[in-house]
Amino acid sequence: MPVSGTRHVERQIGRESVLKKTGIIILIVIVAAALVIAGLAMAKSGGKLSVESVKALFTSEKQVERTDEFFFDSDSKAVFADLDGSFLTCSVSALELFAPDGTAVYKENVLLGSPAVSATGGYAAAYDLGGTYFALIGRDGRKWADTASGSIISATVSEQGHLLLCTTESGYKGSVTVYNEEGTALYRWHSGSGYVLKAVMTGDESFAVLGLTEKGSAVTMLELTSEKDKGSVQIEGDMVIDVLPMGKDTFLAVSDTALYKLTLADGSAEKVYDFSSFYLAGYDASADGAVLYVNYYGVGSQGRLITFDGELHQLAEMETEEEILSLAGGDGVYLLLDGGLDQYDMQLTLKAQYPDASGAFTVLRRSDGSAAAVFGHSAKVFG
Repeated sequence: MPVSGTRHVERQIGRESVLKKTGIIILIVIVAAALVIAGLAMAKSGGKLSVESVKALFTSEKQVERTDEFFFDSDSKAVFADLDGSFLTCSVSALELFAPDGTAVYKENVLLGSPAVSATGGYAAAYDLGGTYFALIGRDGRKWADTASGSIISATVSEQGHLLLCTTESGYKGSVTVYNEEGTALYRWHSGSGYVLKAVMTGDESFAVLGLTEKGSAVTMLELTSEKDKGSVQIEGDMVIDVLPMGKDTFLAVSDTALYKLTLADGSAEKVYDFSSFYLAGYDASADGAVLYVNYYGVGSQGRLITFDGELHQLAEMETEEEILSLAGGDGVYLLLDGGLDQYDMQLTLKAQYPDASGAFTVLRRSDGSAAAVFGHSAKVFG
């Protein structure tokens, strides 16, 4: 019996030894795999390792070939937008959408007096400024369309597919209707104190409305779950013409004399750049940063270009001697000139020049960091 017991112990010890060795081998394999994954993630994200870059390795969609040029029907009033790499055109007679590889996805004949478009992520609002037609466009085509009861002032979309429509309203100074991705009206707000200019989503259940008041401008904060507003940010003595989301609860407000940083959490409005001695000539912004172009005389080529980071701290400025026809910026800057397209980083260091963009009349930033220079019936991709 003792011998038998000894043999049993020896066999048990043998299994433990094998398991221990196996565990070490598995651990080595796991560590090696982790290092490989980290290396791939860093390579894909330009040398930066983060949870998002690792997640992207497993969640990214099949790589889609990107075309270098889109071809479309157009007219002198046509406007354009990027939908996460897809290209949308909105003219007086048609809406056209193209996949990133240039394939036609959707086309619809329309009749618009003043075509307008606003895009965020993979969605766009196409509408007739001053008219009544509006539609939500996704990367696979039109989601839905409707007719407004009043004249359309503006429309925007969120990354979740909300469409916010600002219209005139009898007896009020404008109204805002929030629709979901299916076209259901979730909320309707009437303004009695300020003329409505624009509305943007600030969260899953919250939005903000820009209005003009007797004292200046105000951004009113609202929630889809409440009939009462949640406060406002006041900018007295100045007329804000646009607000652009910069991040959670933070907005860039643009007037004809200054840029402001609006913080919805505490209701503050900080003037970050005064250009009252200049003329506003162009601007663009994203969560990564903003670019401002001001002109000395209102016409001509002499002006100044200024860049800001995502917190709206000034990064750089540069005097300009050549007329800027169009600009696009946020994380880097593209300037469309008579001689082509110039690409700068946010410190305004020249990175590349594209003379093949000569003859284009506008440029727009794309989600992958490239730019589309738009010609009469085509758009070429650079960067």
